[in-house]
Parts: sequence; structure tokens; C-alpha cells
Amino acid sequence: MYSFYIYLLGICPDGSGLYAQNYYSYGTYGGFCQGFTEVPSDIPYDATQIYIAGNQIKSLKANTFNHTSCATLKIYWNGLENIELGAFNNLDSLTSLCLFNNKLTAISSGTFSALSLVITLQLQNNRIEKLESDSFKGLNSLTQLYIQDNAIQHLPPLIFSNLRIPKMYVLDIRNNELITLSGDIFSTNIEGYWNSIFLAVSGNSLSCNSSMCWLYEAEYSWLSWIGGIDSIPQCTDLTSWSDISFVCGVKGK
Repeated sequence: MYSFYIYLLGICPDGSGLYAQNYYSYGTYGGFCQGFTEVPSDIPYDATQIYIAGNQIKSLKANTFNHTSCATLKIYWNGLENIELGAFNNLDSLTSLCLFNNKLTAISSGTFSALSLVITLQLQNNRIEKLESDSFKGLNSLTQLYIQDNAIQHLPPLIFSNLRIPKMYVLDIRNNELITLSGDIFSTNIEGYWNSIFLAVSGNSLSCNSSMCWLYEAEYSWLSWIGGIDSIPQCTDLTSWSDISFVCGVKGK
């Protein structure tokens, strides 16, 4: 395994706070603020961690990677707008994918279909408005999904149906534009498992009517709030989330 280092003095001008550098050492590649417009083709094939940030990579093309040993891939602060189908082929060992702080507006069906071992997916701080019912299809090992700070208005039915219960599952959907949460976003096999999902939904303008009773009832079985009170729903039509009990007619613990 070889190493190379190219350091450029100064902080990146994009506000990311990153230092400009290009290096490969002990299996880790880092390309920060190098002016890349596409993923470099000379990243060593045996890299186990790849970090690319502070560049101008607008699109990830199909078969971009040939890094079967890579466990962690982070592509952030790049202005990424589009991901072609097959962009994540040949990443057979990937367990962590981070695409935060980009400009993605949608996640197409099958985008992550080749990533059966990914445990953590970070999509926060993009501009995502649209998700398909099978946007996360193929992520059979996923236990942590972060899609907060986007512009999502609707979650399609069964979008999270690939959960592998009874693993702990973290779902962060704070600070989007959701107005309701339907119980059919999860598969029916969740019920019966205590504290299966840790959820954060604050920062959405939710209408807390009877259609949200499933969420109130889930609090006492398979759902917990990430960070406690800071993660609970904020209702446009109730003084507080706890008032949902009067809507649903369900007694608390």
C-alpha cells in the first residue's frame, strides 16, 4: 500500500471550513477543495475510506467506483445535484454513505439498490423535495437514516418497509415540509417490538388530527424520540403534541 500527499495552504473558499488537501494514506483517500468536477479516476482501488469535499461535482455517473474494499464513502460540500442509476455499483463492502450538504432535489427509485450492506445513510442538508416509494430499496442492512433539513413534503406508503426489525433504527426527518405522517410509511411487522425505531420529526408543520393517532399509540410500544422533547411533533392545530391524546381518546402510560 502506497501513500501520497499534496497539501495546499489555506481554507477552502466555499464556507465549508475545510482545508485544501489531496492525500492517500493507509487506505484513506481525501480530496478536499481540488476543483474536481467529477470523482477522480486515480483513487487507489484498495481504498477503504474515500472523502471528497469542497469541489464542484454536480453528478455521479454510473459505475464511477471500482473500490470493492471501500467501507466509508463521503461526498459532501460538492454541489451534487444528480445521481445516475448504477453510480454506487462495485462498492461491495460499503457500510457508510454520506451525501450531506449538497444540492440533491430527489432520490430516484433504485439509487441505492447495490448497497445491501450500508448501515448508515446521511442525506441531510440537501434540497430534497421528492422521494419514491422505493427510493431506499436494496438498503437491506440500513439502521440509521438522516434526511433532516430538506424540503420533503410527502412520504410515500411503505417507503421504510425494508427495516430489519428488531434492530435499533434511527430515522431523522426534522426540519422538512411535512404536513402529515401516515402510518403506512412503515411495514406492519414493526408492531410488537419494543423501542424498534428512534424518530425525530420536529421542525415540520404537522396537522395533528385523527390520522396521526397511530403515531401517538406507537409511543407506547415500538417508537421512541431521538433527543426527547426536542424531537417530538410540532402541531399547527394543537397547543402541544401531548394534546393529541384528547383527539385520539387514548390514555397515556
